[in-house]
Amino acid sequence: MMNRKAAVVAMLAAFTVGATGPLAQAGTSVTTNSYSAASTSEDIRASCKEVSVDSQATLSAKCNKEDNNGRVSAVSTTIYMPNHVGCQASGRGYRVKWGAASANITLVDPLVLLTSTGSSYIFGGYCDANGEKMGPSGEDIGDTTDGLKNDSGSLAKR
Repeated sequence: MMNRKAAVVAMLAAFTVGATGPLAQAGTSVTTNSYSAASTSEDIRASCKEVSVDSQATLSAKCNKEDNNGRVSAVSTTIYMPNHVGCQASGRGYRVKWGAASANITLVDPLVLLTSTGSSYIFGGYCDANGEKMGPSGEDIGDTTDGLKNDSGSLAKR
């Protein structure tokens, strides 16, 4: 099973950023090397750690939040990614993109990976069109123009 997941990571990275990196699968998580325990930045690369995804594509992380006394702590948060990312038409097939899924196309085998430089979170998976599995493909979820943000300790879509 791990060899299959490692191959998925390598293929997904090639499709998205041309780099390979660790995979977040059930029971495991990834954290960028940009993370700082003192950061409350909206940029999840700097302020969220232990990012993982379950088989239903719910993304989990611990994102930093500052309390009324100025203390920063990491709190658990989740976001259901299919509300924000779906398999959409692309060329002659489908790929994982920001936005609603195309009709009758489903995201399968969701995953999160960290690029080899440790600076980017990628959410991805395969697109299933009537039993034909395409991909893998994915999107940078830490992208400051279209990704996710740390909204006072909660993951939110930008």
